[in-house]
Amino acid sequence: METNSLIGINKTENSTKESENDEDTLSTSEYQTPWISIYIAGICAFIQAVQFSIYASSMWPYLRKLDPLISESSYGTILTAYSIAQCVGAPTFGVWSNKIKQIRLPLFVGFTSMTLGNAIYLLLERVPISWIIFVMMATRFTVGAGSGNITLLRAYVSTVSTKDDRMRAVSCVSGGIAVGSMIGPALQLLFTPLGENGFSVFGFFQFNVYTGPAILSLILNLAGIFLVKFCFNETILPFDCEDGSKPGSRVRADVLALFIIIATRFSQIFLHSTTDMINSPFTMMMFEFTKEEAVKYNALVYAVAGSLGALMYVFFIVFNVGKRLNSRACCILAQITFVIMFIATYQWPFLSKKVGLRVDGSDYGCDSDRFTWCENLTVNSIWLYYAFYIFVFGISYALLNATLNTLYSHIIGPQRQGTLQGIFQVAGSIARIIAPLNTSYLYTKSGPRIVWGVEAVEAAAVLSLWFIFFRRLIPYEESQKKKTKPTEV
Repeated sequence: METNSLIGINKTENSTKESENDEDTLSTSEYQTPWISIYIAGICAFIQAVQFSIYASSMWPYLRKLDPLISESSYGTILTAYSIAQCVGAPTFGVWSNKIKQIRLPLFVGFTSMTLGNAIYLLLERVPISWIIFVMMATRFTVGAGSGNITLLRAYVSTVSTKDDRMRAVSCVSGGIAVGSMIGPALQLLFTPLGENGFSVFGFFQFNVYTGPAILSLILNLAGIFLVKFCFNETILPFDCEDGSKPGSRVRADVLALFIIIATRFSQIFLHSTTDMINSPFTMMMFEFTKEEAVKYNALVYAVAGSLGALMYVFFIVFNVGKRLNSRACCILAQITFVIMFIATYQWPFLSKKVGLRVDGSDYGCDSDRFTWCENLTVNSIWLYYAFYIFVFGISYALLNATLNTLYSHIIGPQRQGTLQGIFQVAGSIARIIAPLNTSYLYTKSGPRIVWGVEAVEAAAVLSLWFIFFRRLIPYEESQKKKTKPTEV
């Protein structure tokens, strides 16, 4: 029985179609990485990622303003709509792109869908209170469906970059996604001076601290449409194998290695989504922030973390430091910091200070009328919580993103990566579906302690897979050399 579990993906191309594309392709020896299109792909990835994260610190306070009786469970359901749509959109865009043999048109449609969703968001104040939840879900679903084409950007840069440029190219898109996810909430600071009321725009909608993110998203989407339409020059790569084999050969990627990478992606997004989802209500309860303070301080923390993440990607892209890093070691190191964060910021029973209780209908403090766990909940240090948040979701998250995406691309090997990159994307989307539902339920029933415990155990479980199967997590070319190496007697 074979030691490695393998998956085979046929790479044989129709000769007629290849001849039709001869004028658009170069031989492998002549080929150079098309950096202009890769940089544009990175910008598009940033724009799409912002659509999800920019509402992180303001959506919950906005929902409470529109419907004071809305629950954390309903909030979790609204967040889930985005990820469900992305699970549908990612494979749909992938199949469509493969059929028409381009990514430009799917990208254009995706940006258009996100533009529509953000436009609807602006009109929420005109919606009857009984319809708020459903319309908000519709806006997030529409935006999520459009963002499903982000998987095409990952597949594109992994396909058109040379082996030597792979980490730098993948970092452009994964960096765009990560920085967009981290810096999106920080952009909320631009609208904090407007306050809750803001001002009316032609009597049609209010431009305030809550609708500002939708307006900025509309502007970014229009910029994305312009880039795709007028600046993006899609390149076709010759599929000659980098190990010297012919395009018609079969590339067999290690299933176990792929599974561990995909599981790690699920864990990464699950932890990030859980923390983002709970952050506003948690800080309002734990540190007694008002709605305005929660928006302001959390946005500031997102800005610092996002800036550190952006700086990390500058080193990866500009200085190409990825060539000198061990991807496996970096992935393990980043995941260790995840586990440490949830242990260090846990609300341990031996802590002396108790959480403050909500009084006189205020928004801050713990609502003992709703939650039975308020009286025994202790308070951890606000400085410790935010310090770990900035380090983990700024530095560690960026490091994991760059190295995990690159290692995954190398494990897949020299073949079209659209399908497997789609699975990688769907894993993250499923995590975004499960995380809000799981977190909102556990938080409502048992409080933040159980949420922290689940996150720590889940992160530790995935981390253990890296230690157990460390030797299997290697690039395709290395795994092939190990298979063909004569067995010593």
